[in-house]
Amino acid sequence: MLTKKKSPIEKKIDLVSFKERTEYELKYLRNYVIDISEAISEKGDVLEEAMISDIDSRPEDEEMLVDLFHKEIFKLKSYFYHSSIVLVYTLLESSLSHLSNEIKVSTNGKLSLQDLSDNNLIRKSIRYIELTCDIDLKKEKKLYDRICEYQQLRNQIVHQNSKVKGNTPEVLAKNAKALEVTFPGININTESWDFHITDNSLIKELVDVVDNFLGVAINEVNSQVFVVET
Repeated sequence: MLTKKKSPIEKKIDLVSFKERTEYELKYLRNYVIDISEAISEKGDVLEEAMISDIDSRPEDEEMLVDLFHKEIFKLKSYFYHSSIVLVYTLLESSLSHLSNEIKVSTNGKLSLQDLSDNNLIRKSIRYIELTCDIDLKKEKKLYDRICEYQQLRNQIVHQNSKVKGNTPEVLAKNAKALEVTFPGININTESWDFHITDNSLIKELVDVVDNFLGVAINEVNSQVFVVET
């Protein structure tokens, strides 16, 4: 029996819905970070009033109470901001993975994201998009390098319990300095070598970086014309 051969056609991928969904998620994240950080600031004001009240009643313990207050504020703020770093990173992972799937489904591609061997989902997704679309998402070097820096920060939060890397005082001090230079505003406890993010500036920057990088990826994929068998 003779079978009809499949005919190749040129096709562009429709990413309008994907782009709108991604922009909505990023907009929600921005509002979430701002709203919660304002609530944290208000909580800080309440704690400060409580501290002043305690100091008035126990002036002999002023130094200890001030120290406890600052540690409590650092912990409170860092819990939220550290989890926000992980949340925004996860959004980038998810978006790039979904974009890879959009490419595969729309082009009837034989290669899937799972075919690539890499435990780093962001790096694997970028590699998949570059291979299937013949584009270079790393050409925006400054943007890509910043993503990699935030990726390292996220890993230190998740895998090292928000502690500076290093096994000796010299290495710890060197890495702490590098961390402060890379992420201005980060607070490092040189006794325990843990670090705290205590305002929303780094989160806002990461959202901007993710927004810009996903915009580049979507635009690059949108500009490609694929040859698809029908």
